Amino acid sequence: MGGRSDHTKYITELPMLAAWGEQYPLLEDSNTAKIQEYRGIAIQKYGESQWEKNLALSRSVRDAVTGDMRRRGFAPVTGIGWQGNQNQNSNGSHADILFVGHPVGGVSVKSNGTNLLNLGIGELFPGYQDGQDLFRFLCPREFDQLLQGVKTRLLDQVDRDGGWWLPRKPHYSVRKESGEHYRIACGDGSERVLHRDAITARERPDEFPMEYLRVFGNFYGKHKRTFEREREELFGGLAPLVEGAFRREVVQSPGKLAQMLGHTEQSQYLAYMKSGEAYYIPGAEEAQVRLRLESVVMRPVFDTGIKIQCGISMSGRSGLAQVDWWIRYHQGAFACCPQNMVQNLKNPAALWERVR
Repeated sequence: MGGRSDHTKYITELPMLAAWGEQYPLLEDSNTAKIQEYRGIAIQKYGESQWEKNLALSRSVRDAVTGDMRRRGFAPVTGIGWQGNQNQNSNGSHADILFVGHPVGGVSVKSNGTNLLNLGIGELFPGYQDGQDLFRFLCPREFDQLLQGVKTRLLDQVDRDGGWWLPRKPHYSVRKESGEHYRIACGDGSERVLHRDAITARERPDEFPMEYLRVFGNFYGKHKRTFEREREELFGGLAPLVEGAFRREVVQSPGKLAQMLGHTEQSQYLAYMKSGEAYYIPGAEEAQVRLRLESVVMRPVFDTGIKIQCGISMSGRSGLAQVDWWIRYHQGAFACCPQNMVQNLKNPAALWERVR
């Protein structure tokens, strides 16, 4: 316990829990000893002054939210809960501070991120199976051309220099062994010695797991310009397939668009602790009627994936929100299955009413 994401969770969510707990009973996850332990972790990491600053902001958010709920005709909150370390809650919303037995899910607390949801790859590309590299599944010839070029160039350099790794990531490395054999470290302390034929085989053998490709992804990231032709050809094959899936599964499905933007069955509130802003987020049933996808622009390059920039409006509100829809490697190029990710929401006030 106690990773960086936990520390962030504790210093943002627990002051909010404390603020709501000043006025409402804690009915779920009432393990106060654990909560006090996590509070201590947060204060040790960030300091008492940051705790007090976030607590004061949380009280202000609480008052703004309760006032907005009265204005909307919602009944008063009668009890609260905390999502805690489960990353899920009991009422189907994204709320971290739960409103128990209430039509509003609660308050989602973020440092500066958003509640955007990722759609499953299998939903978007029929026939795809978990464990495959999606880009190779869609465009095997172009993908193999890029990856084989990366492998060959890196091994050739290792033949000359004896080894290669990024200075900031030395735990991912390739070192020359005897003859045509190379020692590959995959980052978790494990290593494998493989023959060049096994490394460069188009159909990756069992003794060469996907995670051992991470060092090749690091090399690719450092030398992308070397592979501009291969990248352009891969993008040319992927672009119509990815955009077609997006338009088929998201543009033509209001429910998917609402899901992508983080709307759930219950309405909820979202508080940003860095900016102090708070928003009311309507439930999915209302949102899917009001949301409109106004523009779709594909970034014309393959980097570590494919990005579509979306402009989205909501009836009854002015302006245009922007969000990036990615299919990309999340934990190192070539070393994991590409994921569908929704990120970088800009101008949320075009979608949701600001209450603070």
